[in-house]
Order: sequence, then C-alpha cells, then structure tokens
Amino acid sequence: MVNHVHVFAALGEPNRARMVDRLAATDATVSQLARHTSISLPAALKHLGVLEEAGLVRRVKQGRTVTVSLRPEALAETEAWLHRTRTFWTVQLGRLAASLETPSPSPHHLADSS
Repeated sequence: MVNHVHVFAALGEPNRARMVDRLAATDATVSQLARHTSISLPAALKHLGVLEEAGLVRRVKQGRTVTVSLRPEALAETEAWLHRTRTFWTVQLGRLAASLETPSPSPHHLADSS
C-alpha cells in the first residue's frame, strides 16, 4: 500500500517532480535525470532515494548503469485516494450547503403557532 503523505512530500519538491515528469515519458539513467534537472549526480541520487521510498520509482542496475523507471501504480493509488476524498468532501459540503439553505422556523413563528 502506498503512503500518500510520502507521495505528496516527494512530489512537493520541484526537482523530484521534474524527475517524475521526465520518467513519465520514458525510463532514464541517473545521469540523464541529473542533467535534465540541472543538479549534481549526488543530489540526483538523494532525490531518487526519496522517490523510491515513496514507491514512485524503481532502480535497476545493469553493470555500472542504473536505469530508473516510474511506478505508475503508486500514482494510480494516490489518484484513487484523492478521488475518494474529493467525492466524500463534495457530498459532505453539499449536504451542509443544503441544510443552510433550508429555512428554519423563526422564533416569532413558533410563538404564534402555540
């Protein structure tokens, strides 16, 4: 199961978000991602560690080359959670709005009818 807080925290940093955007197009090596985001290789590795901990990417090492790929299922789970949350709050706020629009009896009206 994906930890949505970790996903949002990982994507909240601009370099990591750019890495995910780049990986959405195609897999890339660590050095390609570093060049794409204009950061050093050690910084790129740290950012990839955060993305990997959040479950957003996976790394595969073949010889000396490390290729990174996006794990779209992690984004899909987070998107589904957002959809459920948005639906819940839309319904709740709709009910609140409807209850506020329903005129309640005024105190004078209640006194007159007794």
